[in-house]
Amino acid sequence: MASCNCGANHHPAPQPDFSRKMQAITAVINPQSLQESKTGNMLLFQSLPNHTLGLEQFEHKENANASAQGQSGRVMGCYDAVPVVPTLALESNLVSMVHDNLVHVFGVLHQTNSICRLSPVVEPLPNSHVPNGIIAGCSNGDSNGWIYYQKKVGRKLMIVERSLENINAEPVPVNKTEDALENTQLVAFWDGSHRWIVYQTEDSKGKPSTIKAKCVDRADGDDIEQSHKFAGGRSKQMAAVHTKAAGNQIYIYFTSSDNEVFRSVANLSGGALQFPQPEALATNLTIAEYASLAVAPHLKHNVIYTVPEANDRITVIKDPLA
Repeated sequence: MASCNCGANHHPAPQPDFSRKMQAITAVINPQSLQESKTGNMLLFQSLPNHTLGLEQFEHKENANASAQGQSGRVMGCYDAVPVVPTLALESNLVSMVHDNLVHVFGVLHQTNSICRLSPVVEPLPNSHVPNGIIAGCSNGDSNGWIYYQKKVGRKLMIVERSLENINAEPVPVNKTEDALENTQLVAFWDGSHRWIVYQTEDSKGKPSTIKAKCVDRADGDDIEQSHKFAGGRSKQMAAVHTKAAGNQIYIYFTSSDNEVFRSVANLSGGALQFPQPEALATNLTIAEYASLAVAPHLKHNVIYTVPEANDRITVIKDPLA
């Protein structure tokens, strides 16, 4: 029996409102496919119209079709209303990573408002209540993986880290993240040596301020210069990727309050990390109100997966490297 908003198990949670659109997206390269090609196959996990998990796999190639969703023939998933299939919380996001040579996908369930591993098996994470549905995660591609979300720690609202080596362990606060805006968007990535999180900060009055990249295990990082002005308030979506295709670079993507996508690029090699003033994409991309962002590196560009404004399907957007 699913729990309701009061947290008890005496009656089911309310049925999700499928009339409200959401498009959660997360992209990860199938590690097994890298044995066959240099770029491998992309696994595009996504929310279906009934807010359950869908999957599409296609080649992560230079001349990829402009349309992602459905290009392999069909997005796999459960399209019927089946009570036993986990349903994603409205406006929640998805996280994917390679952990122990397997692709793992995590989301926040409508039934419990808690984090659940959705693939390769369904496994709820104990004591992982996330009312806003916003989580982030990354792995070192081997035996370590981490999930991040915002949580009250004493009297402070902080971003916490949960190690996947022991899912029963209590989350650990990430140092000096009490500056995070309440209900901030949140992303995480691994740079080959360290794990990072990206979030929006708040000013002294609790209003949206700059977007920050923080190295979790080194406790350093940088604010994106003037990002609060480009965001125009609260940033609605974020994505980030580390790539060595044109140097040792971090790309951070975020949307404004009007859903326009901006990016800032910093170089990890030599000297202090510094993110310059954001810039609009070459395609001047604006996304649908209900869509999230996912990004993956390629040999000559980054690949963005999202639903553009005035569109109704996930689309591939190539973003040239800086």
